[in-house]
Amino acid sequence: MSAELQLLRIDNENEIRPVSVSSMDLDQRLESILVSNIRFLDPNLMLVGHQITTLYHGQIDLLAIDSDGKMWVIALKKDRIPRDIISQLLDYGSWIAGLNYSQIKDLYEKYNTDSFEAAFENAFGLTPPETINEAHQLVLVSSTLDPVAERIMGYLTDFGLNINAIQFSYFGDEQREYLSRRWYRDPKALDHADSLANKNTKKEAWNGHDYYVTFDENHQRHWEDAVKYGFISAGGAKRHSNALKQLAAGDR
Repeated sequence: MSAELQLLRIDNENEIRPVSVSSMDLDQRLESILVSNIRFLDPNLMLVGHQITTLYHGQIDLLAIDSDGKMWVIALKKDRIPRDIISQLLDYGSWIAGLNYSQIKDLYEKYNTDSFEAAFENAFGLTPPETINEAHQLVLVSSTLDPVAERIMGYLTDFGLNINAIQFSYFGDEQREYLSRRWYRDPKALDHADSLANKNTKKEAWNGHDYYVTFDENHQRHWEDAVKYGFISAGGAKRHSNALKQLAAGDR
């Protein structure tokens, strides 16, 4: 996470100009950016609420849910020191872990005007799973990540806790603004490691790369064409097409 990121602009005649990193207080602005664009953090997320008060009077900066029903507890570093913010994340996670479907639904509807089920279907194209919050992800969001935070999170991750960090950089170029993001650890790799570490399941651990799909034939696509040209496709609703966004180069 300590590697420097530089953004370059290519002008006419292939002239390269560096885009400067702005001194804007990004940590303070990130919350409003992510409230409006939670899928910039991860394309498979729906915002449940922000500045959520816990039973123990803590304030969760952002709470989100993915299409599998996993909760995401997101904390922005702001002006807090690493030990404090990670300690708060653990505290928030311990509270979230005890919430059931009805409580998550009530939380969403407290901070939003539509129903939880309607919002979930609009976001993902499917109804919520019967059981949600079987797992949760802790995420620290910051414009910088110092060695102390890296060391603590590395220790917790090595012992099986779902905690990660994402670093944002802000660039200004004339009248344009840019954001870049960089995960502390690859989220897909962490999901794979979590499946390997889960000793309570009787299922064989997923290897993180192999997928299976159902292929529905119709007048627009045929199984013979898929085999011949090596493709899969999805359509008809977001619940089908959104799943393709999880694929990455090298997956099978």
